[in-house]
Amino acid sequence: QTTVKKVIDEVFVAIYEELMKGGRVCIKGFGTFKVVKLKERTYRNPKTGKKEKSPAKRVARFKPAPALRNL
Repeated sequence: QTTVKKVIDEVFVAIYEELMKGGRVCIKGFGTFKVVKLKERTYRNPKTGKKEKSPAKRVARFKPAPALRNL
């Protein structure tokens, strides 16, 4: 069980490192991880009702492979 955990941890570290470089990771039959740049936007804070700005940022996205989507 510890060997499996080490392998999974190494896979996630490799995915993280590639995404930090701005790359994308495709795992055949599973899906694709990529980084998307979001623009700065204005939103309304529901608690206070005031308009606030969300800064531009990069976020990770995952798109499942067709085989995974059709389960």
